[in-house]
Amino acid sequence: MKALSRTVSVLALGLLAAPAMADVTAAELWADWQENAAAMAGTMTADVTETGSGLLLTNVTITQDQQGAMSTQSVDQVELIENGDGTVSIVPSQPYRIRSEVSEDGQLMAAFEFLVTYEGLDVVASGDMTDLTYAYSADTITMSEGEIMDATGSGTPEMNVAMTAMGVASTYRLTGSGDARDLVSEVSWDGLNVELDAAAPAGETGQFKMSMAVGPGSGDANGSLSAFQTFTRTLASAQPGQSIEMPEGLALDGALTYDSLTWDFQVQEPGNSVAANGQNGGGEIGFGFGESGLSYALSAVDTSVNVTGSQIPFPVNLAAAATGFSIQVPMVAAPEPSDMALALNYTDLTVNDEVWMMVDPGGAIPRDPATLDIDLTGTVQLFTDLFAMDPATMAGPPGELRSLDLNTLLLRAAGAELTGSGALTFQPGAMPPMPTGTIDLALQGLNGLLDRLTAAGMLPVEQAGMMRGMAGMFARPGAGPDTLETTIEFLPGGGITANGIPLQ
Repeated sequence: MKALSRTVSVLALGLLAAPAMADVTAAELWADWQENAAAMAGTMTADVTETGSGLLLTNVTITQDQQGAMSTQSVDQVELIENGDGTVSIVPSQPYRIRSEVSEDGQLMAAFEFLVTYEGLDVVASGDMTDLTYAYSADTITMSEGEIMDATGSGTPEMNVAMTAMGVASTYRLTGSGDARDLVSEVSWDGLNVELDAAAPAGETGQFKMSMAVGPGSGDANGSLSAFQTFTRTLASAQPGQSIEMPEGLALDGALTYDSLTWDFQVQEPGNSVAANGQNGGGEIGFGFGESGLSYALSAVDTSVNVTGSQIPFPVNLAAAATGFSIQVPMVAAPEPSDMALALNYTDLTVNDEVWMMVDPGGAIPRDPATLDIDLTGTVQLFTDLFAMDPATMAGPPGELRSLDLNTLLLRAAGAELTGSGALTFQPGAMPPMPTGTIDLALQGLNGLLDRLTAAGMLPVEQAGMMRGMAGMFARPGAGPDTLETTIEFLPGGGITANGIPLQ
């Protein structure tokens, strides 16, 4: 999959990428595509014929080989037509083939091929080689399965794949030259559909079906193309456990937004079946990669999920007004600690009455929507580049926590609410980690919650009484009714206190 993703990048940056305002020629584009492929640890070849209006490329092929994983992209021909106004139209034939092969000891073990077709495709390059823009649009772009081969002995599954983008419009702009080339891109679409139907290999039973529909959306991405190409070449030639230097200036980031999403999947196997579907009212996806590390974030609103199955006694329905997840982690070793972050959010989470009836048939617990919101930031000292990490030879962890800030903690459920904040630092070289600092916690509605759990038969009276006693010992009354507060303090040397009372 890594090799395939890199070859797709070569396609995007080679055949569908770059300039603005000036004259570009077919010969310059062809030379630039070859240079881009080589910069991404690949090779681009074709039979070239000069025409009265530009170039005709036949038997066009892009190959990449990385430690037994071979990726090949090919198309029968591409016309480069100089329009007479300083622009060049790019007209590829169909289909565009993307093939990934995995070999072991020189023996082909597996292969998977995608076929890309299009309707109403229009691609135009403009500008010059220091400021090059590719603008393309298409009524539809469809990716379907081609040859699927498995020589490992596990059998080749029967698979049908169709991924279609509708009403696509995009621009890629490449500025600069040589080792200082940057990319800025924008894309929009009217809809995206995905269909997957996979059956077990011959002689076996089982089936998986999945479909997904994404509403109108748009996205953008930008960064240093030259630094990313350098990093790609380094990855392609690196051996397991080899340290990988992050190129100076490496930075790629982008974001996608969409109006709606629906999905459905079904799994059937002997004696068991599971089906699920869901939807949301739109969301966002963001990513970043560079010297500062790797970041990823996604969020959605009005989310719902429904699950049924032969082993599930009743349907399970989950819904949330908003969901979110984000993470930031460093990727390379550095002399000083690097920033990290983690956030998780579920707002107004609900489940259906059948689930509630199973755990609380008497209705003692409020069915109010639940909310979970956690926001953590901190620093990490990495000793090993995560790209070069080899678990088989590691003598210890790849890094250590240096600090952790609890910026937000909110858990609201069943009529109770827990909040918290605090900051911790960690002693270098301590195993297990030894924090120093404080965490402040406040719990509202504990006594009411214990009463409801007891009434529901989920908590014996004796245990509820013991929990009240412990809460009174390690917490102090808060400002509001049925509110408890405490400060958890982590002391040098490993001691821990709660509201001044030693826990450890």
